[in-house]
Amino acid sequence: MIIMRKEYYFTLKDFTYIAATVAILYIVAVITKLTIGAIPIPGMKTIIGAFFSTIVISIGLMWIRKLGTFTLIMLVYGIISGFIFPAIPFLSLIVIGGLAGDLTAKLLGAKIPNNIIYEDRIRIILACGVCYFVISVVLFYAMIFLGYPTAILRNDIIFLISTVCFFLALLGSSIGVKIATELRRAGVI
Repeated sequence: MIIMRKEYYFTLKDFTYIAATVAILYIVAVITKLTIGAIPIPGMKTIIGAFFSTIVISIGLMWIRKLGTFTLIMLVYGIISGFIFPAIPFLSLIVIGGLAGDLTAKLLGAKIPNNIIYEDRIRIILACGVCYFVISVVLFYAMIFLGYPTAILRNDIIFLISTVCFFLALLGSSIGVKIATELRRAGVI
């Protein structure tokens, strides 16, 4: 008989935290897209978005700490953003990134018997980095596949942009983990 413990499923409190994380993430994304949108460098929105978004996402992951949290955050964010920014099939790209983040965290914590996978800071930081690397690769190849004017996007430039996204996501998530640690010490989360 399988006994379901509280840490194996999401509670209403967890969904409330996910909603709060997505709301803050959406505000950060809109501000980032509006301020960076005028820069004519390819991939600039993705690069800068990787840094600022992972600050918020890593705080949310430290808040909930369950496997699947990354995918749920990205799913809800993708649904909301798909209504606002319907230029590319955004939902599938974002969910693929969230799944990659959860898979990375699970592979790094394979010996952990329970579902509280986002307890380790390194796991959160690497999951955010892999997520945004995957999102940027899939995003730019989807743009090429869908026929967007992408004369400047070659394989080497896509790899360069994705690598920069990876390292900025690592930096942003390490800042977010530090903020979440301080918030946890203060008793806020």
